[in-house]
Amino acid sequence: MPPDHKAARSNYFKKSVNKLSDGTRKLPESSEELKALLDFLYTGSLPEEKLEKHSCTLYRASQKYEIGYLMEICERYFLRSVNPSNALEYLSIADVRRSQALMAAALGVIVKNMYRIAFTKEFEDFTSKYPDLSVLITRELLNSKRSLGWEK
Repeated sequence: MPPDHKAARSNYFKKSVNKLSDGTRKLPESSEELKALLDFLYTGSLPEEKLEKHSCTLYRASQKYEIGYLMEICERYFLRSVNPSNALEYLSIADVRRSQALMAAALGVIVKNMYRIAFTKEFEDFTSKYPDLSVLITRELLNSKRSLGWEK
């Protein structure tokens, strides 16, 4: 196999491999996260524990390095693992990726657990960083209350 066969999982790496003069490249991920990324590039799969531990970082790396299959693996993981402690982060990921399924899942969890989420520092930070998504959450919450007969 040619020396760049491992890079074939990523358009970014395919383009980069031939441009490297000294064979090195500085990547921003921690060594553990980088190892998980490289393991994926070599094997095409990830053990569940690595996915669980590094899913958000690997997802960002999959976008940056154009690794579509890794992006899909991470999205499937997000969909099956969304809960009140990660729903805000997953909602922001869904917004960037325009993933309707993940957005619906994250919004559903947020709306159902709004009393628990709304009074956290994480939610305060989220509303400052993502005002448009905060409006979306508010509208979803009000729509859910309306469907239960709650008005004004």
